[in-house]
Amino acid sequence: MNKDLYDALMQMANFEFTKFDKRRGYEWKMSLGLWGALLGSVAIIKDLKLPPEAPYIAGLFSLIIGLGYVFVWLIPLTQRSKVNQSASDYFENEAEKLFGPLPEARVEWLSHARALPKFWWGTVTQIGITALLLVGFTLIIAHLSSKPDGNQAPSMSKVVEILLYTLKPGTGRKFHKIMDEVSGPLHKSIDMDVVAYGNSLHDSDAYYLIRAYNSLEHLNLSQEAFYKSEAWRNGPRADIISRIGTSQKSVVRLDRDAVEALRQSGP
Repeated sequence: MNKDLYDALMQMANFEFTKFDKRRGYEWKMSLGLWGALLGSVAIIKDLKLPPEAPYIAGLFSLIIGLGYVFVWLIPLTQRSKVNQSASDYFENEAEKLFGPLPEARVEWLSHARALPKFWWGTVTQIGITALLLVGFTLIIAHLSSKPDGNQAPSMSKVVEILLYTLKPGTGRKFHKIMDEVSGPLHKSIDMDVVAYGNSLHDSDAYYLIRAYNSLEHLNLSQEAFYKSEAWRNGPRADIISRIGTSQKSVVRLDRDAVEALRQSGP
């Protein structure tokens, strides 16, 4: 009778421990899957252009995932595992009371089962690693969203186009008058920022035109619209082009203070 009861108690102890052991296995698999998904998502989005609000979305996402992972998944799972552990201990203890000292193999198994409170450290470890990865994920998103686009000037700088013309001999004064009275106001009418223009000090037939833009894309779009406009094509275009011998163009990025200093040198 006692032997049958002992076997039943040990089977129950094995059953409870097996439930705990399997649950612990898929608990870690889920955690590893979440960690891999976070790392993989960073690898996927690192080359994408992210909007300014991306850090806030990432922060909210991390908060929801973190709270759900801890309070909906991990803690309830750990509590159920604790119940299985306690039940396994209880059945082992009852069997030991009935049968006396357990066989050596069973003692080894029992010592392992009674060491199970350490699994709480596994729970704490999973929470800690997940929290670090979620915070890191949010910080990486914030860094990527603040990284300027290759064609985008930083907020404290401008993309500056510098045009240098060698005019046909004797046309410099007339060229400047056209810039002053026609082309300059035409630029201003479409909000194109003409920083400075004028004749060179060493030669009136050497001329410079400096224009500023928010970005390289802004430069291309603005100039495309300007040079295709009827106001330019039917306006100063012919008079300006006919007086240019050669021209050189450079595009650089300058901070706003430098742009304003250049502006002071204009007419």
